[in-house]
Amino acid sequence: SQKRLDKQTQFADKAKEVGLATDYDLNKIRIAEKDIVAKRIELNASKDLVLQKLEQLTGSSKDELGQISPTLDIWLVDENEINLGNRAEIKAIDHSIEALERKHKAEQFTALPQAKAFAHVVQGASNKTSVDPVPFVGVGMQWEIFDGLQRKREVQKSALAVSSMREKKQYADEMVLLDFEKKKMDWKVATQMVDVAQQKLDGAKTGLKIRSEELKNGLVDINDMLTEISDYEKYQLEYIQSLAKQRHTAIALLDA
Repeated sequence: SQKRLDKQTQFADKAKEVGLATDYDLNKIRIAEKDIVAKRIELNASKDLVLQKLEQLTGSSKDELGQISPTLDIWLVDENEINLGNRAEIKAIDHSIEALERKHKAEQFTALPQAKAFAHVVQGASNKTSVDPVPFVGVGMQWEIFDGLQRKREVQKSALAVSSMREKKQYADEMVLLDFEKKKMDWKVATQMVDVAQQKLDGAKTGLKIRSEELKNGLVDINDMLTEISDYEKYQLEYIQSLAKQRHTAIALLDA
């Protein structure tokens, strides 16, 4: 950081006065300062772009958003609270199955023989001399051969459609579960990588303190110190990136 580099510059100036540092060492520090200035310009430009995007999404002003100082922590996820059945594609298939089942039941009903009322007059007595007619009414079942075959085919087609959609649902469930397991694994790995990045950062911080003491005692030169600072900042960035990735995987898991 600039603050740390300023301290090293002051120390290098004093070291030069007593012969522990050279003009070359001081020049290396000045070059490092210019690198920090360039990085700060890029960072401010990226930050301004992010604030502008957040202003569009939230309606809050860039000034208000710029005053926010969020803390970066890992996101924990309770996988038991995730309902895979709520996914839009699963719900769509469930609705399709319900519609096809209703159609199949309707096809089965229309395939039944149709009831038909009939009435006619029969001879009321066995006596051949009797001429009094007797009316007769009733209800019978009527099968239309060609219509019956057509309805049977429709029933078979609707049953096949229901079976096909159920197989599609089973396949979709398997794919959703597989996607969930993958996202869960990505989240767990990313969470573990945050811990690894934290350990590396702690080690780099310790190394920076040791190197700083060695520089004060004349055991190393300024180039070694600049290298140590560069390594520490690299591990700082790596830690922040690991946190960002862990959060992204947590969001993906929650959306599963």
